[in-house]
Amino acid sequence: MRGFLCVYIIFNALDECSRRAELIDILKTMFAWQLENTHMLLTSRKERNIQSSLETFIDKQNKDIQKYVQQQLTNDEDFSQWRKDPTVRQDIETTLVNRAQEMFRWAVCQLDTLGKCRTQAALQKALVTLPPILDKIYNPQPLSVDEIAEIIAINLNDKATFNRDGIPEDPPDVLNIYSNIVTITTEESETQDPVKQVVALSHYLVKEYLISDRIQKGSAAHYSIQHAVCHNAIARSRLGYLLQFQGVKMLSHDNAKEFRLADHSARF
Repeated sequence: MRGFLCVYIIFNALDECSRRAELIDILKTMFAWQLENTHMLLTSRKERNIQSSLETFIDKQNKDIQKYVQQQLTNDEDFSQWRKDPTVRQDIETTLVNRAQEMFRWAVCQLDTLGKCRTQAALQKALVTLPPILDKIYNPQPLSVDEIAEIIAINLNDKATFNRDGIPEDPPDVLNIYSNIVTITTEESETQDPVKQVVALSHYLVKEYLISDRIQKGSAAHYSIQHAVCHNAIARSRLGYLLQFQGVKMLSHDNAKEFRLADHSARF
């Protein structure tokens, strides 16, 4: 495995393995290799013998989370204003590590939120109100006008690709396509600057109609939404968009604002 740049291994449903003890031994052996290019995802029902066998991994995960948080607080420009205040840094680190409950992704998402705080009052409020689970982080993520403008520049024919020339000169113009079914609202947050304009369906009945059986039988059948088809299209479009950053053209903190859909694509 050392011959590869990155290796991702998924072990699904450990509890369904008939040779569980042998599998756990294999996992422990692989973990002992300490290969930096290897990433493992384990899923299982919460059974006591599996949980106790993996306690060593859980402890290591907490240490990894702590190292990541420390690294971000030191290197990420979003936290530069707090570098001279060790008390604030320690407060952020302690809160995230203690509340992460071995969920690395939770800590990453919370750092993104905290990095947008521009005052100590906003930071303290955010630390107190951090959502306890990932569901509450991922649910409220409406798309902005600028993000939707980039979506229409993604070509899904054959191989999904992103063409920057396909973005409207004035991003709000894209809403003329959907003027009867969407509304624009202003999303204000103490942790977010500047204010963000987000797009939502104008009424819940719009969604019900688009996913209904009756739309498939009428003249608007072309606009019918089928979950499986939509999930496939969304996944392909996001991957096609993110593939523009391979090679020498990398996404960085400096150019992130030029690519409005990048953050949403990588997260969701």
